[in-house]
Amino acid sequence: MKITHVSAKIAVSGILFAILFMLFAACSNVQSTSTNTDNNSPSAPGTTNTANVPSASTATNTTNAANDQNASSPDNNSQTLWFQVNANMPLLKCLVSLSGDGNKHATKIVLSDASSGSLLETLTPPACGNVKTKSPVYFSDITFDGNLDILIPYNNPAHGISFSAFIWNSDTNRFDLNTDLIDLYNPVIDTENQQILARDTSSGYTSYVIYKYVNNQFVCTNSLGWFPASLEIDSIPNAGNYVHLSEMQGSQTVLDVYAPSDDGYNPDITDAQIAPYFVPGSFWDLSSSKWQCPFAEEIAN
Repeated sequence: MKITHVSAKIAVSGILFAILFMLFAACSNVQSTSTNTDNNSPSAPGTTNTANVPSASTATNTTNAANDQNASSPDNNSQTLWFQVNANMPLLKCLVSLSGDGNKHATKIVLSDASSGSLLETLTPPACGNVKTKSPVYFSDITFDGNLDILIPYNNPAHGISFSAFIWNSDTNRFDLNTDLIDLYNPVIDTENQQILARDTSSGYTSYVIYKYVNNQFVCTNSLGWFPASLEIDSIPNAGNYVHLSEMQGSQTVLDVYAPSDDGYNPDITDAQIAPYFVPGSFWDLSSSKWQCPFAEEIAN
């Protein structure tokens, strides 16, 4: 994933200006502006028709947002972006009010028609934790219905990042607040399989989860996790050499075992019960890059 920084002064003739204008008009449906003149939002290769959210390597719907310092507020307490929910909606102006602290997270989002200026709605994100990202909001179709949704960074502890969201409601043509994912750390938007993956490691516990959007809510369809057996109150003999591993499909237990461990924290992947989880191309494929959260690169220093 390459991030390109461009700074140049270009003098163009009237003809060249006309050509550039036509090319600009034919571009994709997302633009943005910020106080940073560098185009520093990552993008998935070969992607189309969304905005500045990073996604799974298999996704086909993400792209960068461009930056333009001229649309930022003089006091740096707001940021303006543009996006289009779908091809049938007008281009929307997204004015984001930023917190006065150093984190600059979104406190209010005002959406309006970019052409007419008419107000669509005003969104108030939930109070968030200590999180600072390169952009205060991200756009992506996280419900896989062909409409862009809005992601707002929610929390960023040492083990990852989570988001709250505003989901586009096609019945009302408005955004609905959704907090199903605020405790889901390090999400990966897997557009190809229409699911959200997440891997999290915290306090000795490692988890892999898969979420799908069902009946207007995000539902955990599959989960796999383990933790040191020595953390259990009634630990087994030689607990330091084992981890307690469990796999769930919905509410049904698929596997619940004590697996041998070389370091006391992770299962031995050569064990007969554990090896299938790491086979390339398998359902879990735990060694795959599909579990690598691209939002990690969006966390600002």
